[in-house]
Amino acid sequence: MREGSPLRAVARRSHVSLCTVQRWVERAKAQRLSRVDWQDRSHATTTPGRTPPTIEDMVITLRQELRMTSDWGDYGADAIHRTLVTRAERPLPAVRTIHRILERRGVLDRQRRVRRPAPTPGWYLPDVILGRAELDSFDFVEGLVIQGGPILRL
Repeated sequence: MREGSPLRAVARRSHVSLCTVQRWVERAKAQRLSRVDWQDRSHATTTPGRTPPTIEDMVITLRQELRMTSDWGDYGADAIHRTLVTRAERPLPAVRTIHRILERRGVLDRQRRVRRPAPTPGWYLPDVILGRAELDSFDFVEGLVIQGGPILRL
């Protein structure tokens, strides 16, 4: 930038927003970069709102415990949440949060459902698939009655 590059070009080259580059310029002012104080940057987690690892570990441990001791074989997110409520654990993660933890840690028993696209129209007709014929479809409506009018056959 000190060589005359526009702020937008610096932002593009650095893969950051224009606002970030403007903040850098304001912080550096006329100082050399080696003398700029960069220490006042936030030390917040890079994923805000994420459950702390201690709680995630507690959920995983409780799942393993319930898996071994549950009479009904219930050790999913709902069962973990109920157990945490009875133990009066704080902070108490929501059922959806517990499920996300289990999914993120890879301890769910079932595999995710794979959604495949629908087949093309006429997939069951060899001539249509090979392009030698076209698929025609017709809709018939029978017995359409308009109140007070005749029965229509379309």
